[in-house]
Formats: sequence, C-alpha cells, structure tokens
Amino acid sequence: MISTKGRYAIRLLLDMAEQPSGTPVTLDSIAERQDISKKYLESVVRLLVTAKMVKGSSGKGGGYQLLRKPEEYTIGEILRKTEISLAPVACLMDNADVCPREKNCKTLPMWINFNKMVNDFFDDITIADLISGDKF
Repeated sequence: MISTKGRYAIRLLLDMAEQPSGTPVTLDSIAERQDISKKYLESVVRLLVTAKMVKGSSGKGGGYQLLRKPEEYTIGEILRKTEISLAPVACLMDNADVCPREKNCKTLPMWINFNKMVNDFFDDITIADLISGDKF
C-alpha cells in the first residue's frame, strides 16, 4: 500500500511542475491548492530535498523549486524515495534476510514478477505524463 507520504510527494512535485518555471513555490500555496496540511508537507519536502529532487530557498521570494524537468521525475523514483519499500512481500525488501524457504518457495517467482511489474509500471510514468494526462 502506498502511504500518504508517497502520494503527497507526487502531488507536491506535480503542483510545483505546474507553476511557472524558475519560480520558487511556497509550501503555503501548495498546501492551499492541494488541501494538505503545511506541517505534513514540510516532512515530505524534507525527504525530497535530501533526495536532491527539489531545492529550497528562504527569505522574501523564497520557496521550493524542482531541480530537473518534469519529464525527468518518474513516479517510481519518487515512491522509492518516500516509501519504506514498494516490495509486495518482506522477502523482496532491500536488505531482507535470506528466507530459509527461498529454494523451495513455489510462490517466490510470482512475487518477483509482481514486484517487477509494479516497479516497471511506476518507472514508466513521469510527472510530465501526469500533467499531460496522455498515458491515462
């Protein structure tokens, strides 16, 4: 399940991408347009700054800006930066212990395939795609 953190990160980046290029966007304005609490957006934007997806500037005229073009942000990348994991089962999570049943697990190939489909799906969608709506 995708958490609110992941979903709000996508909405935050999408909102920023829809604003005039090169103009810093305040969290107050995003919070108002997206109907998301500013306090919650602060925690989400910190993750995105750490991930070097956005940059912030303070003072008059300050706010946040995208560091790349909207077509260079995939939904998969955003979710992997904001979610603990996209893996459908614990044994496929990063740094998971090797499952003692791995060699005899009849379901593992199914989970591996499903995990690949989910990641490929999200990696094939960009912020620009969401703006244009062409893929949907």
